[in-house]
Amino acid sequence: QLLCAPLPVILQYFPPDLYDVLVLRDPNSQGFVDGIAGYSASFAGLLEKIEGDVNLGGYDSIRCWGTSGGAAAALAAGIRFEASRLVSFCGRPPTSSSFYGRKPAALDLEARLKKSSVAKGRAFGVYGASHSQDKNNALQLARLMEIALIPINDLSDHIIIHPLHLRGELGGVFQKVGLI
Repeated sequence: QLLCAPLPVILQYFPPDLYDVLVLRDPNSQGFVDGIAGYSASFAGLLEKIEGDVNLGGYDSIRCWGTSGGAAAALAAGIRFEASRLVSFCGRPPTSSSFYGRKPAALDLEARLKKSSVAKGRAFGVYGASHSQDKNNALQLARLMEIALIPINDLSDHIIIHPLHLRGELGGVFQKVGLI
């Protein structure tokens, strides 16, 4: 819910004269499979609501990225919105969650990823190379869809965005995956 770092830290990488940023939060920690309480009741409804509320056609390029449990939803949104870049930071397949992975909506979200046709070099999975669970999750995502894996050396935590920022490397990673 903090994108693994305070939002002001992340927003500083996206100059407001070049980017509009839409931040979605999942306060129920359900990987967005149930939408967002008070906004939409399902993931499909969430995507429809965004399309109705935001003129996505008014942008030269859309990029979707998410962290941890929200990463699969970001990938699926990127597919739906024909984003130029789809990026998972320490993400996992929706069905791997012990909290919501057995819900029909999680199965549907995972099926969206499996059915996707994403051009090589458009989707990325970034994770700490020394975090075995995140590495396994990234490999599972790569079995679902065309995704280039980017292990970050010397990081063993599930949270990698803030450490990358502190090391002065986050901008370079954002550039490597095409977010900036």
